[in-house]
Amino acid sequence: MGLFDGEPGKPTLLEHVMELRGRLVKAALFFFVVSLFCYAFSEQLFDYLAAPAQGHLVYTHPVGGMMAYLRISFLCGAVFSSPFTLYQVLAFLWPALSPAWRKALGWSLGVGYALFALGVAFALKVLPMAMRFLLAFDRPGLRAMLNVDQYFSFVFLIVFGLGASFQMPLAVYFIARAGLVSAATLAKHWRLAVMACLILGAMICPTPDLVTWLLVCVPLFLLYLLSLAVAVWAGRQRAGSAAAQAP
Repeated sequence: MGLFDGEPGKPTLLEHVMELRGRLVKAALFFFVVSLFCYAFSEQLFDYLAAPAQGHLVYTHPVGGMMAYLRISFLCGAVFSSPFTLYQVLAFLWPALSPAWRKALGWSLGVGYALFALGVAFALKVLPMAMRFLLAFDRPGLRAMLNVDQYFSFVFLIVFGLGASFQMPLAVYFIARAGLVSAATLAKHWRLAVMACLILGAMICPTPDLVTWLLVCVPLFLLYLLSLAVAVWAGRQRAGSAAAQAP
């Protein structure tokens, strides 16, 4: 039997690879189309994201301005096309999943995207406060000139960092559902969780502004507390599934 030969009636390895390639191509094409659509509104998106900079943005390379618009378009395209990309990944894995995992992954797509959107919305509220503090030192003789590339790198760090951090309850659910961690273990190491939230908050919002830093860290710790409740729920589901499968 060859490497690409499968069992009779089942897809071969080559067929799996071709299916995966086809789904990745569809996801890439959809991302490109959505990015083009976002580029049509790139000026409005730029004005919205650049507003906290208070008119201090400059670019020092001939293509710097154009690249800023392209970067915004591609990153917004990645965000808006992510549900379709996740659907393609899930559709590829679906036949290999058990009914319980199919059900869990089915509802987690919507929950995960909602949590990400909530994190992004929170980041867009925090960003102006952080920029007001950082630009408070601007005065005659000390003028702020923000490179547009560095500014948007800072913006996307905060936006996508908080968006990803808000996935904590969902990640804990799957880890606890798989039996890799329990609610008791998470509660026992709450001091480490506080330290992790403080460090993560400093990484997401690298400013010396204590108020902005705490505005990021407090929601992260609240997400940790929510994750404890989610871990309890996942542990009960795991116990119920084990009891149902027991002879």
